[in-house]
Amino acid sequence: MAVIVAAVTSAVTSAAYLLHKYADRKHCPWYVLLLVWATWSLGLVFFFALPFDVSSTWHERCVLTAAAAAKASSVGLVPAPVAQGGWDDIPDVTGGCVVPPWGAVPAMTPFWSATYWTSMLLGYFMSDFLKEVIASGAFTLAGRVKASLRSGAMFYIPAAVLGLIFLTYQLSTGTVTTSEVRGYCKAAANAFSLGLVILMLGYGLVEVPRYLWNKGDVEGQLRYLHFRVSEYHEASETAAARLGEAVASLELITEQVAAAECVGDTAALRRLCARVALHAEPSERAAVLAQTTEASERLRASLVAAPRVADIENLNFRTKEALTAYRRARANYSRTLARTVTQTAHCDLLRQLDDVSWDEQRESARSPNGGPGKKGVLARARLVFDRRYLRVTVEPVVWRVLAVGCALLSLLVLVCESTIIFRDIVNLSILSWLLFLDPAGGVLFLVLFAVPLFYITACVYFAFFRVKLFGFYALHSGQNSDYGSLLFNGTYMCRLAPGIVYNYLNLLHEPHRAEES
Repeated sequence: MAVIVAAVTSAVTSAAYLLHKYADRKHCPWYVLLLVWATWSLGLVFFFALPFDVSSTWHERCVLTAAAAAKASSVGLVPAPVAQGGWDDIPDVTGGCVVPPWGAVPAMTPFWSATYWTSMLLGYFMSDFLKEVIASGAFTLAGRVKASLRSGAMFYIPAAVLGLIFLTYQLSTGTVTTSEVRGYCKAAANAFSLGLVILMLGYGLVEVPRYLWNKGDVEGQLRYLHFRVSEYHEASETAAARLGEAVASLELITEQVAAAECVGDTAALRRLCARVALHAEPSERAAVLAQTTEASERLRASLVAAPRVADIENLNFRTKEALTAYRRARANYSRTLARTVTQTAHCDLLRQLDDVSWDEQRESARSPNGGPGKKGVLARARLVFDRRYLRVTVEPVVWRVLAVGCALLSLLVLVCESTIIFRDIVNLSILSWLLFLDPAGGVLFLVLFAVPLFYITACVYFAFFRVKLFGFYALHSGQNSDYGSLLFNGTYMCRLAPGIVYNYLNLLHEPHRAEES
């Protein structure tokens, strides 16, 4: 129980830190933050609890193997597991089965079952449902729920119909029996997630080392930031134009409603227009004043129909969408511009390292007799531990070392992935061999098991939110992520976590045995 509490606490704390770093708490509803916190915690608890669970299983098998070997040596028989063709790749561990410092972990089947089904519920229904409810332009709760259900039905109903047709075909041909339907449906539900995990993992195993290696290139990072600044500036201008058009449309509709040139209850439409106007802050309206004026002139020159409730609901949706895009683009542009200024200063400092000014500082760190005097030692220490100096000399080396380490981990994962098909014949998993360095499931086992697991997880999520297809929902540090990005991230945190865990356990190349499942 203590291990479960520790895993849950670690997951909840990590999720809270990520939420603090990424969430735009000023503009995100409190219930969105709470749901995202829950989904991120559920997704992370898989990775915090799994090493302890497998460590306990490893220790239990060590004890069983030692007991079987002791019994066989006393009666002159071969251990039953070996006689049955199992455990033949396990070395002799008749001694040294020390209980791990965290003790024996009890059976975690109820914990895994509850975590899995809760994450599936939140990942496939609640997050998508809530995202559409918030994004809807309807003004009543019933209208927003209806719009969300309509949007979800466009995907889930065709998918369910196709799934039922395929399942009926499988039952009619005898490929699947009625007793296997439940397990078959569970496997089908996870097939999409597992396929997406494999796809993103292949990209991330290459992209993560490459990304870290490029971080060590000071000049290259400046060129990259220059490109991103121009890209974000263009996106900010586009978003400002969209927001200005939405504000101009709202002003025009408000004037029409005030002049009673509308269809419906004038007082009700006036209240709806006032609710739409509350979305944008005065500073945001002032920032897009030029775009609003231009759009207003264009709209007034065209023939505009009398507004009705449906038109204001559509405008409400457009305003929220444009405002979200504008805030995201503006924050990204400001943050990237600040990073560019800082990186430019680092590049200037790097170019000065061999100049006379730095040579003079080095010389001043020496005493007149050629040795480092007391003042020279202090001056040299100030130079070596100067933060700017470290950023342009030591930090790039650290990034390159991390890149090499991640490249080796990527190679390890690729070898284990490519040899899974031979697991029932021979164990070719390098990861499994490393884990047998600590057959009792102790601290060394925990480290060797957790490091590749967290690396694979980082590769999958890094790749998933770096691919251009999902760029709209990417997370942005500095508390710049909107509710849509947070809910999308939380959804796929829950959807992908079981697939990542399943794929990682397959890397151990352990044959599937009912008595150990």
